[in-house]
Amino acid sequence: MKIIGYLLILSFPCAFLSAQNVQLTIEGQLQIKKEAAENLILQSDAVGWGSWVKPANQQRQIIDVTDFGAVGDSQTDNTTAFQNAIDHAASLGGGTVYIPPGNFIISQTINVPGGVVLQGESESEAYHRTSTTPFKGSTIMSIGEDFVVSFSGFFSGAQDLFFYRIGASPATDKGCIKLVADDGTFSTGYNRFANLVIYGFEIGTSMLIQATNNSTIAHVMIEDVLLRFPETGLHIEESIGSTIEHVTLLNGKIGGGFKYSFRNQGGTNINVYGTTFEGSGCGSFGHLVIESGNVNAYGFRTESTDPHGTCDESAIPIIHCFPNTTGSYIQGLTGDGRVIDEGANHLDVTGANIGRRPSGYNEFQNSAFRGVLNNAIPNWDLTGNVSNITVVDPVFEKDNQVLTMTIPAGEIVSLSPTIAAMPKAMNHQFGAFGAYIKTNTANIAFSQINSYQASTNTCTPVNASFHTGDNQWQYISLPTGINGTVCDLAPRFVFDNTGNSASTVSITCPAFVFGNARPSLAAKPLLNVGGIMDGTLTTGMTTLPIVVNSTSEFTLPPDGNTFLLTGTTAIHRLNNSTALGYRFPKGTIITLVFESPGVVVRNWAYINLTASGNYTSTAGSSLSLLALDGGVWREIGRNL
Repeated sequence: MKIIGYLLILSFPCAFLSAQNVQLTIEGQLQIKKEAAENLILQSDAVGWGSWVKPANQQRQIIDVTDFGAVGDSQTDNTTAFQNAIDHAASLGGGTVYIPPGNFIISQTINVPGGVVLQGESESEAYHRTSTTPFKGSTIMSIGEDFVVSFSGFFSGAQDLFFYRIGASPATDKGCIKLVADDGTFSTGYNRFANLVIYGFEIGTSMLIQATNNSTIAHVMIEDVLLRFPETGLHIEESIGSTIEHVTLLNGKIGGGFKYSFRNQGGTNINVYGTTFEGSGCGSFGHLVIESGNVNAYGFRTESTDPHGTCDESAIPIIHCFPNTTGSYIQGLTGDGRVIDEGANHLDVTGANIGRRPSGYNEFQNSAFRGVLNNAIPNWDLTGNVSNITVVDPVFEKDNQVLTMTIPAGEIVSLSPTIAAMPKAMNHQFGAFGAYIKTNTANIAFSQINSYQASTNTCTPVNASFHTGDNQWQYISLPTGINGTVCDLAPRFVFDNTGNSASTVSITCPAFVFGNARPSLAAKPLLNVGGIMDGTLTTGMTTLPIVVNSTSEFTLPPDGNTFLLTGTTAIHRLNNSTALGYRFPKGTIITLVFESPGVVVRNWAYINLTASGNYTSTAGSSLSLLALDGGVWREIGRNL
């Protein structure tokens, strides 16, 4: 083979060739060995000195930290080498910084800007149990007092890495990974952290997502990440004016959080799928704590709270949604411990200490103030002197009347539900009650309830704010803690007219509900287990002609309980055959009203009449029947 070209001779023993441009004709192969390696090319600098380097496009894609002096020997401090490799990747417009298998010591925070991804590798084992056995795979071993890695910008992240804390520093120890935005713009987002193990940060936070100075972080994926034995597992911290949104936690585990497994301070649209939370139990603030913002957790699960049995598990918070939080949806299973919602969220969880799930129904009987007579109100106790009580038309709910009372000067009047009308089951943790009240006398009307204080295990009366006396409707309400064995709630509306002349007070829509949501104004519906009717029960009525089949069976539609019938055809069976139509359930009562005389209803096996012989209608007469089993009916009343 013949190679013809030009070669700049940089150094050569023959003096006459030194630093001269000569034309060489080479037959065969030219081999330059020193420092050569696969996939490297020979490149000269500005003065002509040549060196072996990776091609520019390859440099941008993969930067090896060992090319910058990193040594994974569990002894060498690699902070500078890692930072130089990261800075080099950033200078090329971004790329992957490759960390080969080894134990790399880091003593200070390394900063990873946008476009740079840390990429590790595993050998044989991805999970490392103790520090006494050799680690396998790409391991970053922290000995510093601040975060190990700080990420920022778009499309930065890390994957296939093991982070391990050697020992524990004083309180200055911050944690492991931090994703930050602090420049006042939307400059951090679309970050991905995948296949990471973060182990042993018992002082500090495993992962912190933090936005300050009116900055924004959005669209962050945390996938298959194990946060093991942290002080705080995942912490989302949004300062006032800043935004953190659309963070997704997928198929991970946060195990052994000594203070928090997951703490959200302001992040919105935080989505959690199939992630297990396992706290250390005693002394923790909660596995999932939402102080502000909202979290959607699907398949939420806790495996244990106090595995060592050193404290009362029923007192350990598992889920805690703070007051004023709204919009969180949490669905899943919990272990022993408390589930607390002080805001307006939806918790669809089951477990050992959840108690009866709040229905949201108004538990007060006769919240519509029906049947008031001679100053007596069914299902309510009225104490104190009232000179006059009237009931006027509704102003809010169409069926809830307004109760208006005239209270003489110097009187204190209390309106409270009777003991019999209060719910019997008190195994919820929270409740709320209130009513709309109107008066033109300031500081006369308020609501009061006995509230359970978990911190002191005591029962204390608490009062809502007074009505201002502006003669406008105001909702006077307050929440309460519940412990049925310690605290008799005794909810009541108090009208203290001491020191005033006669005053008029109106009240409507009193309500008490379990949970933390604002009480429902509507009365509790009738349920399949029964209920109390304080108002009028209206049933449906249908007009139809009597049409029977060949066996004189008449099929009624399920459109009501009263049927106005026209025609004179005889009736031998009534909704007996399921092949023909609807069979009424056992216990249904219907009334047949006949427009015409002469309609015969046969008395036999399928229609049991109380009198002997058949029933024959007169104009306007009626027959009431009770459904039994198998399409059989029994007469319970007639009007001829």
